[in-house]
Amino acid sequence: MRPVLIETERLRLALLPKLGASVGGLLRRTDDGSWTPVLRPTSENPSSFLDTSMYLLAPWSNRVRDGRFRFAGREHRLHIDWPQEGCAIHGLVKNRAWEILERTPVSAWFQTDSRWWPEDEVDGEAPFIDHFHARVGYELTDSSMAARLELRNAGSVTMPCGIGFHPHFAAPAGTTLRCGVVARYPADRCLPIAPPAADETTERLKRGVITDTLSLDDCFLGSADGATLTGPQGGVRLSCSRSLTHTVIYAPGGEKGENFVCVEPVTMANDGFNLLGKGWRDGVRELKPGDTLIASMNITLID
Repeated sequence: MRPVLIETERLRLALLPKLGASVGGLLRRTDDGSWTPVLRPTSENPSSFLDTSMYLLAPWSNRVRDGRFRFAGREHRLHIDWPQEGCAIHGLVKNRAWEILERTPVSAWFQTDSRWWPEDEVDGEAPFIDHFHARVGYELTDSSMAARLELRNAGSVTMPCGIGFHPHFAAPAGTTLRCGVVARYPADRCLPIAPPAADETTERLKRGVITDTLSLDDCFLGSADGATLTGPQGGVRLSCSRSLTHTVIYAPGGEKGENFVCVEPVTMANDGFNLLGKGWRDGVRELKPGDTLIASMNITLID
């Protein structure tokens, strides 16, 4: 799979339009002129979003319990693509081929539209509740990568939705994560079972925790804006738009030699569609026909 490459003096970004317009690698130049990963390297021949450095989440993020939910008096069913947990996971654009809209030496834009997808890939039905259009733009400066994701309701009925980013940050031994999330959702298999509440985990994240001692796969109320990851090869700071009101953190805790941590800025809670009507602050947006939900994230180098 041939990536789209953009580069500045200090940053190099590979993008994979044929695989969800995902990130196939983000590298920083060190003082000695060599390149070191900011995001976990993508495998040599990626075949799935799971192989990438960062993928996009739309028109929902994380899991939908049993691949079904009710909205506007109707039950809606989604393809269960996480069978080990019986869930639909991470939206519908993550493995799709996107079209290149625009490219410069330091930026690129891509788009996809559910109306372009073959009917046999969506069981002969309109994907999701109705059709949608998505665009994503990436841009580099010498010290940052910016990503902007847009989801437009291209259909004729209101649809619930959420969007976000799923970066895998390189986290060699000794990396510290600080993130000022507000509250954690008690969960069973990553599916919320009670409203979010502050706890010892949120306090540890605010103070800072060594990532290889952290074992998490949790959804939090609160933005990842201002979160930092600092390690032996430098650090990064996240900046998030106000629409990214929730954060998912996946940290394997050094298991199986993994040296990454996912800090995922998202607009909604896990299983948010099924939390509607419970009075929880789940972040699900109800997008009217023609309206657009926008989210942006910056990853900035810090020394």
